Order: sequence, then structure tokens, then C-alpha cells
Amino acid sequence: MKTMKQFFLLLFLLGTITTANAEGVSTAKDKNDFDFLTDKEFNNEYYVVVLNDGTLVKSLIGFNMDSVSMEQTNFVGQFPFVIRDIHQHGDSLIVSKDPKDSPLQINGRTYKRIFRINYPNNSHLISLDDIRKTYFPQTEDAPCMYMVNKFFLMNDLASYKFDKDFILKVEMLESTDFDAFKQAPLFHIIRIFTKTRENLKNQRASMRLR
Repeated sequence: MKTMKQFFLLLFLLGTITTANAEGVSTAKDKNDFDFLTDKEFNNEYYVVVLNDGTLVKSLIGFNMDSVSMEQTNFVGQFPFVIRDIHQHGDSLIVSKDPKDSPLQINGRTYKRIFRINYPNNSHLISLDDIRKTYFPQTEDAPCMYMVNKFFLMNDLASYKFDKDFILKVEMLESTDFDAFKQAPLFHIIRIFTKTRENLKNQRASMRLR
């Protein structure tokens, strides 16, 4: 089942899945919709994502897949390959062997493939910690959990980067908002909504109701 879902995800990336409307006209699926994955499947993907210059961004979810050029968007197959900007200090990692044969370790996570996307070079990249400091500086050093759309982010949080222009909105919940956690030490949940078609449609509907 997991292999099949990964196969469909790759078809999404290549833009080959289409649907038809009531008139039978083919309509491209939203390439930014990953809702067919569960939280565990999303967090345990076997590949790590980099931009065309090797910059580590961890996942596709923070980028507008409609802006991805299919040319040079593929699994990296030639080594050595340099992954850039791994930590806050801008460290690089030289991958000398194919991770299929020698799995890659980044921030405690194991990856077996490197997926490179050809994305606009002028994008403003922003990390989870950047988002927290920008939108909610009052959280300071209190523990934070992160969500992107419907998904909880469970591991390798330091590797996630987003195209700032693809972020629709960000909201924060406090543990005290939940009855079950009112007596627990304070923590925050920061949820990032990206500009998927569904999120944009919901935002327009919400604005009409105001």
C-alpha cells in the first residue's frame, strides 16, 4: 500500500494524473494536494527533497508544485552530490554513494533517495524556526509542535524549508486551549496553511461569510 501511494505521489509530481469534469473535459489535479497520505506515511517518506542548487528543503509540501519545471526534476542518480544548507550554520554534506546502497542520515532520519526539484531561484526560503520567530515571537523558547495543512510534522524539523510566497496563513494554538492539557507544561502548536486549491477555496468561502 505504501509503495502504491508513493507511486501515485510521483505521478502527481510529473503532472500525469488528470480528472474529468461533468462535460468530460480533462482537468489537472492539484499537484499541491498530499491529503491521500496519512501522517505516518507523510513523515516516513523514503526520499529527501533538495532544490536544483542542492539546497535541502526536506519535503515538497512547502513549495508550489505548479511552479516546478519538469526539466531536471528527478531523483539524483549521479554521485558525488552536494546537499547544501543542512543546518542553521549553512553546512554542506557530500553524498559520495547512492543512498539506495548506502542510506543517508540527516538529523537522525534515514533517507534512501534524493529528489531534486527545479524551482525558481528567486524564492525566499523560510524555516520552521523562522516562521515561529516571524509570526509568533512571543513563544520565545517554549516547546512547539508544527503542522502543515493536515499533517503533524514528527521528525527532522530542522530540515524543512518553505517558499514564503506559498504560505497562505499561519495560526497558533496553546496547550491551554485543550482541556486535556490545561494542567500540562505550556507548549504551542503552530499550523502552517499553504496555498493549495482547497485552502484558497476555504479562505474565499470564509471571507464571504464575514
